[in-house]
Order: sequence, then structure tokens, then C-alpha cells
Amino acid sequence: MTDPAQAQTVDTEIAKHCAFSLPGVALTLGRQNWHCLKDTYETLATDVQWKVRRTLAFSIHDLALILGNQLTAADLVPIFNGFLKDLDEVRIGVLKHLYDFLKLLHAENRSVPVPASGVHGDGQQNESPIHLYTSWPGS
Repeated sequence: MTDPAQAQTVDTEIAKHCAFSLPGVALTLGRQNWHCLKDTYETLATDVQWKVRRTLAFSIHDLALILGNQLTAADLVPIFNGFLKDLDEVRIGVLKHLYDFLKLLHAENRSVPVPASGVHGDGQQNESPIHLYTSWPGS
């Protein structure tokens, strides 16, 4: 995955396989070596194929568990927020594991913008975010 453009010419499914395997690789390398995977993860998170982004969205909570609060807040929350604004096929992955992801963050990092979907009465698309504030016992 060092050169995504080159990889796509060899195997069109390679990015999806990388996305699927990435949490296991991160677990093997440990959080101290996240810097080795961060660029690859960001590249996969913006891949043109929605199936690649969907695979990452369904496992972002697992990666957050491996990385811990500090790295998750710095590196995964922006990607998580991007997935919330993505296609429904991708968004369902983060929404399905919303609790699992948010419980790993400290209280100050739990404010997540959730895009409102729908249409106003005048027929215009509703683009404004709704902020979801979670309240946790003991926080």
C-alpha cells in the first residue's frame, strides 16, 4: 500500500484487503508504532471505493481500543467524523459501533457532530450538523 495508484493496477481488491487487515497489524505492532500505519490508514479512509471506507468504519472502534484515548482523539476522531458524513453504507459502520467508540474517549472528546439527513419543508437538503452529546455515569 505504499503507492495506492500502483496497487490498484495489480489488484483492485487490495485496498479492501488492507483495510480489513489493518486492525490486526496495528495490534501486532502496538500503539507505539502507530506512526508507521497512520498514513496508510488515512489513505484508506479516503479511498474512492466505498467498500474500503466501509470496512474501516466497521472496525474503527477496534482500532481505537488498540490505540488508546490520546491517539484516538488526535487521529481517529477526525476520520470518524468524516465517516459520519459519508455514504449510508459507510455511515452505518460507525453508527453500529457508536457506543463502543465513544466509551473509549475522555468526556471532553465525546462531542460528535452527527449530520442531519433529510429535507427542509422548502425542498432544500438539510446540511447542518446536529451535535450529539453523550452523558456517561461518573463523567
